[in-house]
Amino acid sequence: MKAVYLAARFSRKKEMKKLSLRIKELGVKVTSRWLDEEPLPEGKIKRKRFLENTAAMDANDVFAADTLIRFSDDLSDPMVPSSWCTGSRLEECGMAHAWSKHIIIVGPHQSLFDRFPQRVHLKDSKALLKYIRKHRG
Repeated sequence: MKAVYLAARFSRKKEMKKLSLRIKELGVKVTSRWLDEEPLPEGKIKRKRFLENTAAMDANDVFAADTLIRFSDDLSDPMVPSSWCTGSRLEECGMAHAWSKHIIIVGPHQSLFDRFPQRVHLKDSKALLKYIRKHRG
């Protein structure tokens, strides 16, 4: 594992930024530029351009990584916040699968495709850091 992409719902951005710094300390590159992106701009045309550019950037970042790490959500409550439903992290995971990337899921199974046997499942960020220490480089 030399380069990873962190995929998580946007509301976890600060948590992912902190984790990315710990991963970098282990000598693994983090390709997730969304962790440093600017806020959504004002104006319909600027927003449209920003979102198009962000989608392209995120796809390029997934492609640049050898491993995608997706953080699943707790779906035990039948009603989840609508902000969780954008699903970009799930689409990024699909891209990683199509591009034959190594995929790690942190947290419970969420998608049907989390059941693919080649996907690594880890309980939490602590288990993830332990896994990275063992498999880096």
